[in-house]
Amino acid sequence: MISPVRAEAGDYTSAIWTGNMKIVSGLSGLQIDPWGFLLPLTAIVWAATLAALLGVLAVLLLYTLCLPGKIQNRGGWSANTSSSVRVLLQQDVVWPAEWLWWERLMLGLWMLTTLVLTRSYAGNLMSLLAVRYVPQPFQTPRDVLNDPHVAMIWQKYSNNEQFLRGVESGIFREVADLENEGRLMFHTQAQFQESLDTLVRAGSHVLVDMGNNIRGLVASDVSKSGRCDFYLSRDGFLPFSAVIMSQKTNPIIHGLNHRVLALLESGLFKYWAQDVPNFTRCDNIPKRLAFTTTLSITNLWGVFTVLGVGLTAGLMVWSAELVLLLSKG
Repeated sequence: MISPVRAEAGDYTSAIWTGNMKIVSGLSGLQIDPWGFLLPLTAIVWAATLAALLGVLAVLLLYTLCLPGKIQNRGGWSANTSSSVRVLLQQDVVWPAEWLWWERLMLGLWMLTTLVLTRSYAGNLMSLLAVRYVPQPFQTPRDVLNDPHVAMIWQKYSNNEQFLRGVESGIFREVADLENEGRLMFHTQAQFQESLDTLVRAGSHVLVDMGNNIRGLVASDVSKSGRCDFYLSRDGFLPFSAVIMSQKTNPIIHGLNHRVLALLESGLFKYWAQDVPNFTRCDNIPKRLAFTTTLSITNLWGVFTVLGVGLTAGLMVWSAELVLLLSKG
């Protein structure tokens, strides 16, 4: 792996391989997302619904400001406000006789909109409540830094170790400082398979190394167990170029360079590196898996939390109104 120090020490061929570092972590068991009831609608749909509700209220408010006397005679603007909100919450609606035709039309259109929205939401909700999630939290070095219970393993006697020893600032300085906390260790390549099988599988450590090396280790484990117990980070970091090196002014480098280019053009290097059974099997592990199961409190406690918070807030508002009325009386 070429580096400035190595480039100064010798001559080298064209890059025979380019890549980057990746993180491999152990997969934990399938989990249930208690906030899955929010997933039938995307954030844009939730925002659009809120914007539409505010638009309806704004039109009614504008009419109130234009005709304050007439609105005051028929009971004020609060009736219209509660009606549009109650429609969204699927509660009963009172139709004041004094309402104009366009107000009834607006509320009717709003009813149709919320009907389509709520039916679509209900249709997707039951299926989503049965979805299990495969947690994949460690995608970047920052993710590992933010978890005080997870340590990192890097290759010993490597260019990466030299880099971490000498880096002075940035996120990799923070990674290097983990060694003082006992959260950074260096293992040789000969130790990697055992480290993967024990420390990484247990979830207490993650392994950081070249993407091809990691895929080879995971592929070997898959061939033994028949399943994917690990996942690779989606994005890489610390890009590198692999070369063949020799001492300065060695003429063999020129001869090797022609052969390296020929092997690259033929695709042999890539074939040799990836010609491993199950090499890419664990590259794209699904994040969600659907199961046909009965619903339990683990599926629904998020819904009841929202309900409890809403009822508590309503009780507090009602209590405040009651205290205010008693103080005025």
